[in-house]
Amino acid sequence: MFLIGLFVSIQVFLIPILYRNKKVSEIVIKVDGFLFEFSIHEPLEEITFKIENNWSYGYGKLIKYCRSQICEIPVVFCGFQELFLFFKNKMIIRQGYISKNCRIECFGNSWERRYCRFFDVCFEKSNLSFYSPYKLVFKSPFALLGGRPPPSDKKRDRIYGLITHESTFSYPTSSTYHNRTFFYSSLYYNSHMLWHLYFDFVVPYYYTTMLFGLNNSRNSLILPKHSEKPQFLDSIASDISNPLDNHCYQDMIVGIYKNKGLNGLDYEFPNNISMGLQKLINLSEYPSSNKPKIIFVNRKSNTRYINNYSMILQSLSSMCTNYEFVETIFEEMEMDKQIALAHSSHMIIGAHGSGLSHLLWMKPNSFIIEILPYKFHCRNWYQKASVVSGMNYHSYHSLKPEKPTSQQKSCYKRPDQCASTCLEDLLAQNISIDPIEFSIFVKKVLHLND
Repeated sequence: MFLIGLFVSIQVFLIPILYRNKKVSEIVIKVDGFLFEFSIHEPLEEITFKIENNWSYGYGKLIKYCRSQICEIPVVFCGFQELFLFFKNKMIIRQGYISKNCRIECFGNSWERRYCRFFDVCFEKSNLSFYSPYKLVFKSPFALLGGRPPPSDKKRDRIYGLITHESTFSYPTSSTYHNRTFFYSSLYYNSHMLWHLYFDFVVPYYYTTMLFGLNNSRNSLILPKHSEKPQFLDSIASDISNPLDNHCYQDMIVGIYKNKGLNGLDYEFPNNISMGLQKLINLSEYPSSNKPKIIFVNRKSNTRYINNYSMILQSLSSMCTNYEFVETIFEEMEMDKQIALAHSSHMIIGAHGSGLSHLLWMKPNSFIIEILPYKFHCRNWYQKASVVSGMNYHSYHSLKPEKPTSQQKSCYKRPDQCASTCLEDLLAQNISIDPIEFSIFVKKVLHLND
């Protein structure tokens, strides 16, 4: 059941071993298929073993896996690990080896960025359980379900260990068995907001499917029981469920690619992956026109509202006559219509906010212009995200304040704006920009001649 993708990978080491203070022999160790094979002299009853990697280790008495002096220890982990043999608690051998055939394969050098693939794993008491031929210990914490590394992850979605059972490679007879691939991961907070839904989950999740060669079809997704389930997820997953006790899975990928840097602060996104994602969700068509479409996104919110948007649209339409300008408030549209409109557009213009997240559905080499409030320089989210769709990103700052509060005025002079409450105060400013100057800026971005 567990021999998925089996192929033979042999590595041979000649290792002198010492016990009873004498060099008694040399043994040949090899990793062949799913077995770690070698021969060794007696007394086997006195020898224990340990197999360790950077996230876990297994251990036990060697005699259980030997016939005469021929020993075969099943391989559980993939990648680099070390074998230790102990005679009466004294180490007599330590050897590193690499295995390509396994039942657990993890990626990421540290638990903060780790995601793993398990062959044969179950849910037990709402936790993952694993059946191993020897005792396993998983270093704590083990992995993260979500797409953000610490310190900005969901702490409740950390996996600190697994329930392990020392037994043969088999399931409880009472369990329900699933023989297709499942992803077990979690959403970030505020996933009802487009940015957090798209770029803290959808993009990391889809990129993980690419890394495992599973991106050409919708896969099965398991979310923790406490997670909300945005309707959009049905577009990227064939089915969505919660952990069910006594359900076992032939193939499960636990956790997803982490979308932030090592400090957990700056976003890092893979380049040019949105075209595959767009094919996956079956984009609906938006009515086309004879002119390239430029979307001007406005907001229902009373913050970051562009006060003179009608004058700006009028100026743009007069200066860029070869383009069709469409004003929209995405919150008032159904989700599929929002996505279709973004996909059909040549440029999106709007203030910093979730509406710009629809750049995910735009075609490569299209444009986005992010209008930022006065003195606000703390977020480069959309600049970072533009690489996902291979877009041309530009920003435009409001050059004067719009009826600032006393708190906002004090923030203008602070050097630590991004590390204080000033971030939210400055971000909340409404915006006014000069229509003519902004139209000239747009023409330059589009490389239009006068």
